[in-house]
Amino acid sequence: METIAVYWEPIVRVYGFDIKADISLLHLKCPTYSIDTFLSDIEQQAETSPTFLFCQLQLHAPDMAHLYLAAYHDHISDYRKGLEAKGMRNDLMLTAYSPVDLLFFHGPHFQDRFGIANNVFKTLDPLDITVHTIGCTGTSIYIVTAGGQAEKARGMLTEAFAVPL
Repeated sequence: METIAVYWEPIVRVYGFDIKADISLLHLKCPTYSIDTFLSDIEQQAETSPTFLFCQLQLHAPDMAHLYLAAYHDHISDYRKGLEAKGMRNDLMLTAYSPVDLLFFHGPHFQDRFGIANNVFKTLDPLDITVHTIGCTGTSIYIVTAGGQAEKARGMLTEAFAVPL
């Protein structure tokens, strides 16, 4: 017999909100058959230089991959130049956004609760905030906004999420 607990609270508790402001976001769009090349490049770069602040891979039907990489401006610029020096294939599309902000927060056992991501979407939907991407894991949420907008988003999210004193 297996017991599954579902935990719900009206205002979700989090460990706090953090922001990395004035950074860059690189969006790579390519066919799924070529994503291994880019993931390998990221792994090699991580061995020789600082890692990315945020990475997200989304697979879209039928055969497209979207890779989002956020880092300080010079790291994104260097990575993009490296891709261009290797001779980008015609099937790769790159879009850079700069400046952007990365807002992230963590909560205890998000994966054991329902409605966490929905709270984020409901809270940010009515705001005049440009959201480039949102990444959710078992215990963390990462939101990449247009530059200068993460503080406003954090202010609104503190109404849906509480940091215990």
